[in-house]
Amino acid sequence: DFFVLAGRLGHAGTRAEEDLRELSRCGMGIGNHGMSHRPWRRMDPATRHRELVAARDRLAAAAGTVVDTAACPLGRYDRRLLADLRRLGYTRVFTSDRRPARAGAWLQPRHSVRADDTPESLRATVLRPPGPVRRVRAGVVGVVKRLR
Repeated sequence: DFFVLAGRLGHAGTRAEEDLRELSRCGMGIGNHGMSHRPWRRMDPATRHRELVAARDRLAAAAGTVVDTAACPLGRYDRRLLADLRRLGYTRVFTSDRRPARAGAWLQPRHSVRADDTPESLRATVLRPPGPVRRVRAGVVGVVKRLR
């Protein structure tokens, strides 16, 4: 999926609405990344609606397809947000937890490319299985995020 910021549609350096329609026609999924790339934790009700519902609706209208996946901006989430995303009908949610994905899981970690990443650092984190310390650390971080 392409995770798009609805509030930046058509702005310089970003996708236009017709780009989303073309991506969708080519079989690519369009996912919600919010309206303004702000963390989705601790939002007031109006902001929550804007980021999770209005942004999704705008992307769906632009793409001409259902938008039912999301990627949490900045990788920040908590149990309240996850419950809201489930209640709103999102079928899959992606985080920036930088660990391997699990087939069929509703909550999926992903690897965001960072400014300091190199081909070698990406190979080391994406292609090689994590060592036991990194695996335990990533698991603990994920549990803490889901329970807070």
